[in-house]
Amino acid sequence: MSRRPAVIYGTAFALSLVALLVSYFPFVWLLIRYQTWRLGHPNPFVIGPELDAIWCSLLAGVIVFWFVVKRAKRNRTQ
Repeated sequence: MSRRPAVIYGTAFALSLVALLVSYFPFVWLLIRYQTWRLGHPNPFVIGPELDAIWCSLLAGVIVFWFVVKRAKRNRTQ
């Protein structure tokens, strides 16, 4: 890593939070569309798509964090 790991991890954390917040709404929309297609109607009593969207957006945030840290490591060696 570089001499300033706090900057790298802080940037990675901030970008992963942005990715988490931005990716949540498309995942909810896609999963509710999928539920509507499978059931023929959206079921208002099921919170499954919202919970699944939370896990998908968390995974997107982790992936963004990993890519930012990996890129910082690669730039240090060049």
